Amino acid sequence: MFCLIPGRCLWSAHSYWSKYSPEGINYNLDDTENGMWSDDNRPYLPNSWSSSCSGCTCRYEGVSVVELGKCTNSMSVTALTISDNVTAETFPVTATSINFLGCTFTNISEDTFTNITGLTKLSIRQSGLTFMPDVSKSQITTLNLIDNSITLDSKYKGTLPDTIEYLALTNNKIHWLPPGFINGSNLRLVSLGGNEFVNFPAASLGEIPNIMYFGIESNQLTKISSNHLLPLNISTFVHLNLSNNGIQYVQRGAFNQMQNLKILELHGNTISHIPKGVFEGLKELIHLDLHHNKLEKLTSESFIDLEKLIEFRLHSQNPAMTTIMFDSMINIGKALKYLFISQNELTHLPHQVFMEANFTELIEL
Repeated sequence: MFCLIPGRCLWSAHSYWSKYSPEGINYNLDDTENGMWSDDNRPYLPNSWSSSCSGCTCRYEGVSVVELGKCTNSMSVTALTISDNVTAETFPVTATSINFLGCTFTNISEDTFTNITGLTKLSIRQSGLTFMPDVSKSQITTLNLIDNSITLDSKYKGTLPDTIEYLALTNNKIHWLPPGFINGSNLRLVSLGGNEFVNFPAASLGEIPNIMYFGIESNQLTKISSNHLLPLNISTFVHLNLSNNGIQYVQRGAFNQMQNLKILELHGNTISHIPKGVFEGLKELIHLDLHHNKLEKLTSESFIDLEKLIEFRLHSQNPAMTTIMFDSMINIGKALKYLFISQNELTHLPHQVFMEANFTELIEL
């Protein structure tokens, strides 16, 4: 945890979620660097103030690279304008790692990476890239394209190799991905946050038997159906981030089909009512975040059989929450340690909900 100023500490994703390591949540620095949202964004967007070029015989004019020159199998360029044309001839087909951070391309061809069969890591961040590279012939494990201007249309025919483990497309202009594009038996983490998705990209999800995290926060989603989440009904899948969209409606049964889901982030949406069955029978759920929605009232049987829930965030509703029905939470509390309901306008807490016998592990209310 990094403290920028006294009393204001920034956290990284793998450090923050490590509090649930006893429950089997084991993220690492690679997860943070490749798209998991962090309060401290330096791991996935490190500063690019200091320019550098390594792995290529770069020829400079000021802060411009006039010519990348001969490149080795592993190269990295930071905070430079690439005035040289970047083409399929720029890198050897045996290149394994290519990294651009905070750069500006004068001209980069869409087929630049198509025939680099040895490529295992491609990272182009904060560099104004407008197209999705074709890495289908590579052995890529990490595709990190955070903070560019990428868009796709139906003409795009690229696929992902089965070797891929990390797909980080955060902060682009993507509203659509091809059917089955998100695919791979080794894929662990997918980050689509900060794009322009209006609909959940269910058709883009292929065979992903080892997926652990899926993030589509800060898009324009308004509803979630059971069919949307059906492809994530996988034993390894534990963490879904739907935060900061415009979600108003969630279909009954959408979440409980993911029987191993442990972390569900829904904060920053516009949910105003919770029908019975939306949050029911999530047997493995340990973290549920619904803060900053529009829940003025928790009605009967809003939350049922969340037996392993440890942290529950309901604070800061807008408009403020005024009522919690006595039977709004059923069979919740055996494991609950943290219940956040502050910054609302509750006049009283119903005794039936908050009896000490129901919340024997409660540390903070």
